[in-house]
Amino acid sequence: MLDLLHLSDRLRAAGRDDAWHAFTDYAADLGFDRIIRYDLGGPEPQVRSTFDADWLTHYRDRRFALHDPFFVHCCRPGRAFATGIAYLADYDYLSADQKQVICGAGDAGFNAGFSVILPDQPDCAWNIGSSLPRRDVEALRREMARTLPLALRMVGVYLRRAPDLTDRETSVLHLLAAGLRTQEIAHELGLAVVTVDLHMRNARIKLGARTRDQALLKFALAGLSKRD
Repeated sequence: MLDLLHLSDRLRAAGRDDAWHAFTDYAADLGFDRIIRYDLGGPEPQVRSTFDADWLTHYRDRRFALHDPFFVHCCRPGRAFATGIAYLADYDYLSADQKQVICGAGDAGFNAGFSVILPDQPDCAWNIGSSLPRRDVEALRREMARTLPLALRMVGVYLRRAPDLTDRETSVLHLLAAGLRTQEIAHELGLAVVTVDLHMRNARIKLGARTRDQALLKFALAGLSKRD
């Protein structure tokens, strides 16, 4: 069974393109063989899942996102909600269209699961599910209560959309990563120090970082620090 250290090694070796497969292999090894990830950062949710391509095409073509109860009832950072067809009888307040979405996922093997939205990643929602019986999934959920959020944070760094940094913001981060100080960066780029600070602040906000060091780390992990 893969542990977090092995997952970390796989993520670093895989890079952005294969990070999804590294994580879903890890989750499936634990028993979570039905995973849905919703990217909430755009005008419409972007869905990625371990379901076969036919299910995902069906979900998109039928515009199930408009009726998916996940977005109505489960998108609350820091709180987890039971999901899946095994819990359908518990949610008699759902509409017929909402129940159809759940039943469709159930037909594809999603029996029981739970939602996860990490407080520090509110633009990304996870529906962690399994084909296992409800009781087994609840036991796994309790067992993985501490380690699963760590795994989600790790893979989230690789999967989140690359921020739309300007050329100036990127140049400032490159020079900062090279060890230059703010005044040296200003001299190198022919800018005022206050302008460099402004570019750094904007880049930090786009990267979702609280400090310059954290911004540099996210800049590197997102693959943005590599020059063409």
